[in-house]
Amino acid sequence: MSVIVRGLYQIPVQVLSWLALFARSSGSKDAAILLLRHEVPVLRRGNPRPRALRARWAAVD
Repeated sequence: MSVIVRGLYQIPVQVLSWLALFARSSGSKDAAILLLRHEVPVLRRGNPRPRALRARWAAVD
C-alpha cells in the first residue's frame, strides 16, 4: 500500500519539477550545470573509492 501512495506522491512532484525546470532561464541552467561539474571532482577527491572494491566490482561484471 505504501508503494502506491509513494508513487501517487512522486508523479505530481516530478511533473512540478519539470515545469519549474522549463520556467528557468538558460543562464541559470548553465550555471547549475557548471556548479555540478565542479562538485563531481571535488567529491571524488574527498572520498576516493578503494582499489580493492573497484577490482571486486570489475570481477563481478
